[in-house]
Amino acid sequence: MRANLAAGKAWEGGLYQSVDLRPLLGRITSPTLIVAGELDFICGSAQARPIAAAVTGSQLVMLAGCGHIPSIEAPQEYRQAVADFLLPARQPQ
Repeated sequence: MRANLAAGKAWEGGLYQSVDLRPLLGRITSPTLIVAGELDFICGSAQARPIAAAVTGSQLVMLAGCGHIPSIEAPQEYRQAVADFLLPARQPQ
């Protein structure tokens, strides 16, 4: 995994305090999956729920026992959530 150190330093240097994209969430018209860890102290349910509410028709999945990086901390549950979103169960014929 590679990280952009300049971007990380800018973010930690206070950039996060001046960036707020929440007013733009209502413009999203594509199907949207929001995955968050219930134990995420940075972007947990307190942030994920309002984001999901602002994106019309979005689907929110909260992963139990998971923190800030669901794809690493709970890879199977994360992959299942993405697969379920992309390939919804077929309706009986």
